Amino acid sequence: MRLLSTILLLALGLSLSAQASSRDDIITAIKSADAAALSSYAAKELALCFYDDEDIVSRQVAKTKLATFFETRPVKSFQLRHNGGSDGNKSNYFVGNLVTAEKKYRVFVYTEAAQNGGLLIKELRFEKAL
Repeated sequence: MRLLSTILLLALGLSLSAQASSRDDIITAIKSADAAALSSYAAKELALCFYDDEDIVSRQVAKTKLATFFETRPVKSFQLRHNGGSDGNKSNYFVGNLVTAEKKYRVFVYTEAAQNGGLLIKELRFEKAL
């Protein structure tokens, strides 16, 4: 019984570590305006929103739209503001402030646990900051 408990705790620890690493990689991709790296964490389909323009798109379409967004809005900084999880860490979210050369945005990222223990982006929103 102790062995089983130890194995379960180890598996949970590895999963949480992989999720933290994935979250850090997603944040780094936003900071560096790297559409390819960011879209590599996208689910097969995700909700992608720029202001009021929201659509369910494929990973490849998301990559193209993100590249266009970042090319036309050079990133100056991104700062994580909030994060959390629910449902036993099967889903997570984080919110940050993105500053570009021209405007400020509030970025919302909703993720779900991937089979490999990392995270998949299910929803990505760029909203104008107040």
